[in-house]
Amino acid sequence: MDELLVFSNNKTGDKVGIYYNTWLFIIKCILAKYLHKTSKEIDEILKKQYYKEPEDYDDVICISHETEYHWAMLGAYGEQCWLKGISVQTPIDYDKWYDDCIKENELHNPIKWF
Repeated sequence: MDELLVFSNNKTGDKVGIYYNTWLFIIKCILAKYLHKTSKEIDEILKKQYYKEPEDYDDVICISHETEYHWAMLGAYGEQCWLKGISVQTPIDYDKWYDDCIKENELHNPIKWF
């Protein structure tokens, strides 16, 4: 079971949590399904700085501002990949696939707001 990492904003007291391993799992699934990456390629992509475990509230807020699909594209193709002619358009079936991925794998939504 994935541990919920909870962080507080020191100024406001607001809290946010992340199921970090769930977040990474979903990105792995996106890389395999939509970007057709191999297990070896996925392992290499996930070594990048984008996927380090969050250390504080601001890190989780940064992660939460984009979808897992965005983070997968960023890791696979780099910053501003759309300028390289790579489509960053979310696939039409993505929302259904995402919900099914959560349900079928009995996952929590990766970000938890308090």
